[in-house]
Amino acid sequence: RDWSVTGVQTCALPICARFHSVLGALAICRRPALPETVMMDMNAKPLASVLMITYNHAQYIRDAIMGALSQQTQFPFELVIGEDCSTDGTREIVMAYAHQYPHTVRVVTCSQNVGAHKNFVRTFEACRGEFVAFCEGDEFWHDHSKLQRQVAYLSTHPTYGLVHSDYNVYNVVNGELRQGILGWSRGLQDDQAYLEILRLKRVILTVTVCVRRDVLGCAWKSNPECTDEYWPMSDTQLWLEISRLTHIKYMPQSLATHNALLNSASRSTDPKRQFRFNERAAELVLHYLVKYPVPVGHDREIRRAVGTKIIAAAYRAHERGKAALWFDRTRESSGSV
Repeated sequence: RDWSVTGVQTCALPICARFHSVLGALAICRRPALPETVMMDMNAKPLASVLMITYNHAQYIRDAIMGALSQQTQFPFELVIGEDCSTDGTREIVMAYAHQYPHTVRVVTCSQNVGAHKNFVRTFEACRGEFVAFCEGDEFWHDHSKLQRQVAYLSTHPTYGLVHSDYNVYNVVNGELRQGILGWSRGLQDDQAYLEILRLKRVILTVTVCVRRDVLGCAWKSNPECTDEYWPMSDTQLWLEISRLTHIKYMPQSLATHNALLNSASRSTDPKRQFRFNERAAELVLHYLVKYPVPVGHDREIRRAVGTKIIAAAYRAHERGKAALWFDRTRESSGSV
């Protein structure tokens, strides 16, 4: 391994520059005293780990970190941040928090950018908790009981490996806040999550998820889709694989906030770039229909829904050839479009 797991970054900046950067960031990020739950002995194993990967999230990373550190729990937890050589000051900010809260915050980093997939893997490997909760650097938990609720549920329901919740969406452009996007369960069946995810009946947003570490490790280590960089997304395949291993619980309470950015890994103002992402997402769904087949009626329904969505995206991107290709492909596999 060529990365370090530390509370003090040592590989990217000269000593003097690093010292003054950390001091400056410390002055910026000072906050009122946090609950005692975040003050834990680093020699004691935390029950839960908050896994946070970040790259160029300087505008949002403080909210993400404070949402995690402000969790009110009855057990020790840690915050493990995977910082992927940001160029906007994110590294200095997270290192400042590691200095300020050395018993809770650890940073995983190295001297060069490794990409989202590898950053996730190395950060997960550094997590020590029995349970792992996710919060990327441009999102945050607005409910201080999120971690306690989800860990408590998994601790008392051994047949469940993952729990997720409702969420809010904040539009960073116009300041609009939409609360409780998903609402109540709408008849979700916890043992049918695989089919529900493929049918888009069950929506799992990463920032709302808490999962058993061993289940997560089994999913991504045993299935190449979870680490193959051909797929621009890294969460959908994880949830699909986990749904094959265990029950999944949905909590209807809104526990986290997703910041809707103009441009992100899954969203773009460029129609062609957005189409490329949507096309890979469609290919992933079709791949899983082959890997783990579902009843014929559902198979056709899913293929038709996927085809219709990607054809519309192709027209918006002026990809006429792609639209025609997906039209023929969808008609052959589902019987209609």
